[in-house]
Amino acid sequence: MLLRGNKFDVSLCTLAVMLVVIGTLGCAGPYYSHSFKTDWPDAYRASNVLALAPVEVPSDLPKADQAEQFFAFAISEKLRMGGFQVVGPDVYEQTMFEITRERGGSYDVITGKKDEKKFQELQRACLKQLETTTGAKALLQAKVVVVSAPFSGCQASWDGATQSIAHAYLGIFCPIGNMFGKIAAFSLVRSIFG
Repeated sequence: MLLRGNKFDVSLCTLAVMLVVIGTLGCAGPYYSHSFKTDWPDAYRASNVLALAPVEVPSDLPKADQAEQFFAFAISEKLRMGGFQVVGPDVYEQTMFEITRERGGSYDVITGKKDEKKFQELQRACLKQLETTTGAKALLQAKVVVVSAPFSGCQASWDGATQSIAHAYLGIFCPIGNMFGKIAAFSLVRSIFG
């Protein structure tokens, strides 16, 4: 009957194929992202020692100094759990201060603005000094940034993360399941120098 070209039979066959495809796709498990899981290059894995720069947080964030300490501690602990030895931000900061003082700073004397080229040279010198004194072969820099996260229903999604916003909405459960908009959220930007 399908071979005769009957419209009804072809449509029925197409519908059956679509249901099988949709059913198969619907059975896929959820994707869980983890913000601290990173594929580390083999060179950094071999050294197993990382220096952590002070975590940058927005200056207008309430209790910014406490937030900086909190994130530095959390990142250090996650790195230790991953098998790394961590040279703390205080050691990096002291070493960078000494090298900056020796070499005359990272600001342009004419414009008064930060000279990125000079700053990168200072970072290289600092990392070389840290490698000599502590064995650190790379520097992990982290920065907390505020982003605008779109939400739908009671879930906000941004930068690969998803979180319930029910507690953020007047401190009660999400009253309307179909509401949408944007909400402020934090993202952690990480980079490795070395």
